[in-house]
Order: sequence, then structure tokens, then C-alpha cells
Amino acid sequence: FSSLYTLPTGMSLNATGHLSGTPTVAGTFVFGVSAIDANGCTLSQNYTLVVCNVQITPASLANFIVGTSSSVALNASNVAPGALVWSVSSGNLPLGLSLEASTGVLSGTPDAGTGGVVTFDVSVTDTNDCSATISYSLVVCEVSLSPTNAALPNGLAGSVFGGQQFSLVGAAVGTVTWSVSAGSVPNGMSLNGTGYLLGTPSAGSTTTFEVTAVDSNGCSASQNYTIVVCDVQLSPSSLPVATATVAYSQSISATSALSPLSWSVLYASLPSGMTLNDTTGELAGTAMSASVTSFGVQVVDSNSCSAIRNYTLAVC
Repeated sequence: FSSLYTLPTGMSLNATGHLSGTPTVAGTFVFGVSAIDANGCTLSQNYTLVVCNVQITPASLANFIVGTSSSVALNASNVAPGALVWSVSSGNLPLGLSLEASTGVLSGTPDAGTGGVVTFDVSVTDTNDCSATISYSLVVCEVSLSPTNAALPNGLAGSVFGGQQFSLVGAAVGTVTWSVSAGSVPNGMSLNGTGYLLGTPSAGSTTTFEVTAVDSNGCSASQNYTIVVCDVQLSPSSLPVATATVAYSQSISATSALSPLSWSVLYASLPSGMTLNDTTGELAGTAMSASVTSFGVQVVDSNSCSAIRNYTLAVC
């Protein structure tokens, strides 16, 4: 036996008519084989050999997110001209996703409850019946932040904040990395590596910031939060003396408070004939007799920040 024309590089035809080897170049090769018997009779035949080397890219897939439409185009190289046929040859796609058989586009919106890692094989075949298969592990992200309420508990300037634990809930995997991704937390406070907000705020403020958490699979969630640091102060520090049967008026004011305000008397009653206006904080009236009365005044603003001051009012 002998070959006519050139065999694909890496292959050979031996004297017994056995074609073997490891082709190194993909393509379609036409060659002839000639055989001569002991009587000198010859026979020649042309053959066509297709050497396949189909490759599928990309090697890995970007994460998909539950409830979000996404797509990725798979590509095949070293293929014959003409239509390709794509298929999921092993495993199943997450619910909500599909693979277009003619284009190799993987697309869709993953259904709720499909979060996790899904493994499947994709195959492609060209018009020469050359094929390739690749295995994918697709991460479907389905995570969110807790608490869901954007308003955090109030802090108090100069006092240790009770702490707020944030959590990445859902199909989160492995170690979670936490960060303040926009804005900043109040001065004196910080978000630690476990997602815990702590510290001693130094001044009154209303602060909005964004917290982001990323798990080991690259799944992330972000949410804006607002924290109010209270620093309400009441003045004056003491009340002027009142005179029995003489009209009395004294305004009590609150600084670093957001209107509207709500005022109230705590612990005890005011002297007979006097009242505290619950919207303005004015202490007024006409006491009818001499007395010394101790009581507390409380104010609460629209952020639920409050302050209390104890007063003693002498009526002469």
C-alpha cells in the first residue's frame, strides 16, 4: 500500500494498509491510496479525511442573577462552513434559561428559587459532524441584605451605639466580604469585617450610606441605609422664679431637633394654674399660691430623638 498526495501532518499509511497517527492540523484532507498485489495488479482509491479540532469558548460563564435578564454567546472555532447545532448534552439549565440551538446563545431570566451552582455540559456539532463538549458550572445569584428596612435604630451622640448586624441572606456561599460602597457611616462608627456596625458617634447627624456584601461566588447585594444620631439639648438649664397670682411665661427650647416637636411633663405635675404647651414648649399660666415644684420636661422630635431635663420651679 502507498499513499497518493499528502496525508494530514502527523499521520502515515503503512505497508499493510493501516492509516494511523495523531493529526496536528484540523481541516479536510483529500488523498489517494494505491494497492499493488503480488501479480502487479493495482487499485487506487481517493479518500476524504476530516480532522476535527472544534473548540468552545468561553471557558467559564459569568454569574446570572435571579430575576435579571442576561445572555452570553457561546462560540465554536475550527468548524466547517455552515450551520452549527448546539445542545445541552448533560445536566439541566436553571429554570428560566435556554440555549438557542442554532446560535449558541445562553439567555433568560433565572426563576426565583434557582440560586446556587448548576453544572451542565454543552455540545456543538458542525456540518462535517465534528463536535466538541464543554462542562460549565453556572453560578445563579439569589442573595439580599438584611435588615430590609432602610431606617436603622437611632444612635446617641457620645454614647456607644447598640450595634447593628447586617446579613447576606439567600443562596450565599462561603466567606462574605463587607464594605460601605457609597456615602459614609457617622463619625466614630465603622462597619467591621463581619457586617457589624458599631462605635460611638461623636455628633448629631442624619447619615445615608450604602452597604454591599459579596460572597465567595461573587454574588453581591447592596442596600442604602439611614441612621439618625440624636443630640437634642434642652434650654434653659433652670427656670426663673414665678410670683403667685402673676402671669408667668417661659419658653423651653430644643437644639439639634427636627420639627415638629412633641413636649410633655414627666414625673410630677406642674404648679396649679400652669401648663406646658405640647407643641411649642412654652411653660405658662398663673400660679395661685406659693410652692416649690420639681418635674421633668421631655421633647421628642420627628426622628424620634428625645431629651429630658429636670426643672424646679419656685413660686413666691
